[in-house]
Amino acid sequence: MSTFTGQIVLVTGAGAGIGAAIAEELGLQGATVAINYIQNQTRAESVAANIKDSGGNAMAVQGDVESEASVEAMLKTIEQKLGPIDILVLCAAPPAFWSRIVDQPLDIFEKKLLAEMRSFMITGSLVGKAMEKRGKGCIIGLSSVMGRKPIEGFGVHSMVKSAIEAMLKTMALELAPAGIRVNTIAPSLTQTPGSSWVPDESIEQTIADTPLGRLCTPEDIAKAVAMIASDDMSFITGAYIPVNGGLQLG
Repeated sequence: MSTFTGQIVLVTGAGAGIGAAIAEELGLQGATVAINYIQNQTRAESVAANIKDSGGNAMAVQGDVESEASVEAMLKTIEQKLGPIDILVLCAAPPAFWSRIVDQPLDIFEKKLLAEMRSFMITGSLVGKAMEKRGKGCIIGLSSVMGRKPIEGFGVHSMVKSAIEAMLKTMALELAPAGIRVNTIAPSLTQTPGSSWVPDESIEQTIADTPLGRLCTPEDIAKAVAMIASDDMSFITGAYIPVNGGLQLG
C-alpha cells in the first residue's frame, strides 16, 4: 500500500510497543518515518530496519520529549534529513501504575501529570506551529479509554488522559483554520511488555467487560492511526476514536 507516499511522519516513543507498531504500519503504507526514542537506540534502529526491510524509509532520531531544547534539536534534524513533518503521532508517555487515589503520594502524581503533559504539549506545540505556517498537517494523540471510563487503581492515569484529551480537542479548534486536523485515539488496556505489571484480575475484568472478548493489541491501534491519518479522513478533526472492542458500551 502507498497511502502515505511522500509524507513525513514523526512518531514519538516509537522504539517499542504501541509506538513501534504505529511507525511500522505507516512505513508499510508508504510514509517516511522518524522514529523517536529517548535512550534505547538499538530498539529504535531495529524498528527502522523493519520498515526498510518492507521497502519503506525510516530513521531513528533521539529526543527527550519532556525537554523543549531537545525537541527543537530533534525537529531540526528531521527537517534537515527528511523534510517538514506532515503527520505527528504523539505516543510517548511515562508508564501507568496501580494505586488508589487516596493512597497516591502527591509528588508521584505531580511527576506523572507534568511528564505526560510536557511530552505532548512541547512536541505538539512546536510541530503544530510549523504545520500552521505551511497550512497543512495532521496530529494524532494517544489517550486511553480510562480518560472517560475510570478503572479502580488507575485514577491518576485517568486524570492525565482526560487532560490530554482536553488539550488535543483545544488544539483541533485552534489549528483548524490553518487546515490542520487534530484527533485522539483512545485504546483500552493493550497487550505490550509495558503492561506486564498490570494485575491479572484487572486484565481478566477488562476482557470480561469487553464485548469483543479480548485485550487491545498495538496492531489494532496502528490500524486506527493509519485510518484517521489518511487523506480520506480529511473532514474529521477534534474526534475521539475509541479502540476498545466495545468496552465503552457497558
